[in-house]
Amino acid sequence: MGTFDTGFEEFFLTMEDLLPPPDHVLIPWTGIFPGEAHSPPYKKEMRDGVIANGYHEGVRFMKNEFTGNMGIWVTWMNVPNPGPTGSSPDFTRGRIIPNRLFPIHVEGQTFHNGQDFNPYLAYFDVPKLSDLGYPTYDGQSHFPVFIADTAAFGPPGIRLRGNYVYQLTLIDQDGNGWQVRANFAVAP
Repeated sequence: MGTFDTGFEEFFLTMEDLLPPPDHVLIPWTGIFPGEAHSPPYKKEMRDGVIANGYHEGVRFMKNEFTGNMGIWVTWMNVPNPGPTGSSPDFTRGRIIPNRLFPIHVEGQTFHNGQDFNPYLAYFDVPKLSDLGYPTYDGQSHFPVFIADTAAFGPPGIRLRGNYVYQLTLIDQDGNGWQVRANFAVAP
């Protein structure tokens, strides 16, 4: 859970709180990208950011954590498994997610008690670093995904209590795909 506003400024600032400089850099209105080179493992970076900022981690949230400027987030770090070897902003030779797989398209929606809540939860591409002005590398050592929703994006007047699902799909340029499903509940 973190701050979130319908103008999205707080969304981007919370992303930066979770993965702060110097290891990561916020490119305004685009996302979090590589900062200073840092070594793996990368799997715990997101968890460490949640803990450092004192955000509520769990699957059960109170209504006030889903209204106003608050939202329910799902975040994760994508890492190669095992991935080819090449250069990235973090090293000259190591395991990477190759450039040819980018952009990776992400889209998804939120369901509430099995009904459509927010059909526009996510619709964006994770770009190639070269498209953002980074020098040419063979790929990325890791990249984050941040998804958040709040009552403001749901149907007006809906009773918020209940079970929610974020249903997301990621598709790379080779046509490979992944489905991510995050379940949570909102109580009174």
